[in-house]
Amino acid sequence: MYLNRDIVKFLIECLIHIFGFFITLWIGYAVRELILDYTAPKCKQSEVSTFLPPTCYIRPLKKQRYDI
Repeated sequence: MYLNRDIVKFLIECLIHIFGFFITLWIGYAVRELILDYTAPKCKQSEVSTFLPPTCYIRPLKKQRYDI
């Protein structure tokens, strides 16, 4: 009976450690994204559309023949 309790306690403790590990990874990722957002060059939303060509100037893909 005591052995079963110890096993259950051990498994619960392992799950808590695994859960904590993933929480730590998520916090590290969030901090990394905040740092990247802070250091990234700032641009206005209106300027973003000038970086890309209008869709009418994008050429459609051409089918290529492959000789075997």
